[in-house]
Amino acid sequence: MYFHGCQYDLCASDGRCPECGRPFDRSDPASYARFPLAGWQVLTLKAVVYCDQWWMWLAWAIATIAAAIFTASSGARIIFALVALWFLYCTLQRLRKRPPDYDQILRENSP
Repeated sequence: MYFHGCQYDLCASDGRCPECGRPFDRSDPASYARFPLAGWQVLTLKAVVYCDQWWMWLAWAIATIAAAIFTASSGARIIFALVALWFLYCTLQRLRKRPPDYDQILRENSP
């Protein structure tokens, strides 16, 4: 039995994680993990978190604008332009709302 956030072994503890101090319920299997996260799972989580930054969406928008400029097909240009608009919209949405504390999420989920 391992805590979701800090991956601490909870077999000897009851009700609260000794590592991070957050509560858990032994009768609720959703409040803890049966096995710790593997290294590849932590890396996958870090990659997803890394790619959800506003500047990453902006980079994709710039790349699709460049693809729309340098492609020969007019149909592909329209599709690239629409995708670029979608990426710009996502960039603005990321900038408008308060970004989550990704560093804290990574600290909680790293082994």
